[in-house]
Formats: sequence, structure tokens, C-alpha cells
Amino acid sequence: MVKFIAWRIAQLPLILAAIYLITFLLVWVAPGSPFMPGGERKLDPTVEKMLKEQFHSQSLGAFLRYYPARALRGDLGPSMYYNGWSVTTCCVIRCRCRWRWDCSRW
Repeated sequence: MVKFIAWRIAQLPLILAAIYLITFLLVWVAPGSPFMPGGERKLDPTVEKMLKEQFHSQSLGAFLRYYPARALRGDLGPSMYYNGWSVTTCCVIRCRCRWRWDCSRW
């Protein structure tokens, strides 16, 4: 049983990498783009360039490398819910609050 569980844990990074690649490739090849000039919004070329740099979407390689590299360092990016906070900070605060709550019950 321990061998089976160890094998499953060893497979986890490969499964996560496959899911990541498939998801981001689907996002990249999906028709349409928020930067396309044919839509409702007409973007200034400098604004479009700035947005592509901000979201690292100049090329497929840059797009695929940037986010896992940050995640491996523990940086999960900015929070969309709490302005000015990172997701990592939110997780740490939530875990500390949860841990204190669980410990206070003992």
C-alpha cells in the first residue's frame, strides 16, 4: 500500500504539468483575444504592447515559462479579490487564522 501511495505522489507533478500545458495551450490557441483590433474596443498600439508585457504574452514560450517559474518560487501573483495583496500573503494569513482557531479549541 505504501508503494502504491508513493507512486501516486510521484505522479502528481507530471499530472499537474500536463494539466498546466493543456490549459495554457487551449488559452493560447482559442479564437479571439482581448487585444484584437476587430472587437468593440480599439486599443492604442502602445497600450496593447504594455498589456502584452504586463501579462507576459509576447510569445507562447514566455507565456508558458513565466507562471510556473513564479509558482515554484512561492509567488502566486496578485490577488484579484484583495487589492494590493499577493495570493501567497492571503494564503499565509488564512492558514495562520485557521491554525489559531483549531488550536484554541483544544
